[in-house]
Amino acid sequence: MAAYHENLIFDNQLPVKIILHTDVNWKKRTVLSHWHNSIEVCYIVKGQPGDARINGQKYHLQPHQLYLIGPNIIHSFDTVVTQQAEILTLLIPLTWLSDQFDYFNKAIFQVGPVNVDHPGHKLLEKQLQTIIDYKRSKNPSANSKLQTVGALHYIAYLILGKMIDEKTEQSNDLELGSPLLIQQVMSKIQHDYQHNLMISQLSEDNHISETHLIRIFKKYVGVSPKNYLIQIRFDEAKQLLHQTSMSVEEIAQKTGFGSAKNFFVLFHKRFDKIPNEYRHKNKQPESFHPNH
Repeated sequence: MAAYHENLIFDNQLPVKIILHTDVNWKKRTVLSHWHNSIEVCYIVKGQPGDARINGQKYHLQPHQLYLIGPNIIHSFDTVVTQQAEILTLLIPLTWLSDQFDYFNKAIFQVGPVNVDHPGHKLLEKQLQTIIDYKRSKNPSANSKLQTVGALHYIAYLILGKMIDEKTEQSNDLELGSPLLIQQVMSKIQHDYQHNLMISQLSEDNHISETHLIRIFKKYVGVSPKNYLIQIRFDEAKQLLHQTSMSVEEIAQKTGFGSAKNFFVLFHKRFDKIPNEYRHKNKQPESFHPNH
């Protein structure tokens, strides 16, 4: 399924989930808008991999920049990850930080970016490099793991001490999390994309005008509800083309495109090839679900 609320599983070896996006076989990857109940740190190791949208704000990712994504914040990525354009992702469980932070539930997260190559962030740059070296090692030593745990604790210190503010009654800053309404609409689209969803019905169900729903949805997700629905359908259709032997007619019905003819026309218009051609010529999906 495509992205909506993401359930993250953490192991017991390290307190934080670490992903170094550096697979040379990846093509263009689009992480659809989603949210999860953890803190995400995104560090651009090198290159210019593309764009991110975090809580309605678009960012062009630059080398040595660090971004902080708070829990339940809607975000998405449109990137090309190669050996020349790498991204490091740290997924931090809330429980690891909330016990250390008295006003965590009133937190305001400063998205960034933090320019890590600034002279004032030499220690941060060193700790990030320790984490990167650990992930690149095929058989990290016990000492390397210990150094990495120390580096992760420094990152936690940075978040708690430098990138979180306490909300005051006078504060106009964005509170923890994105609008629940948008998350509800995204989840509805995600669960019912194979049906004949109408934007007018979504607005009526949520007691909001269609115009207002489209405006705020586009602000946080980057596309209109209709285009998000189409993205979900295409994402699922491509997965089925890659992973199953289902006929094009079956896929068209299963993903909400209706007739095979309609699916053929829309698919060719979007990807400049028909579904069967895409199935045979593409060995890697162009978009993926945010398992990170």
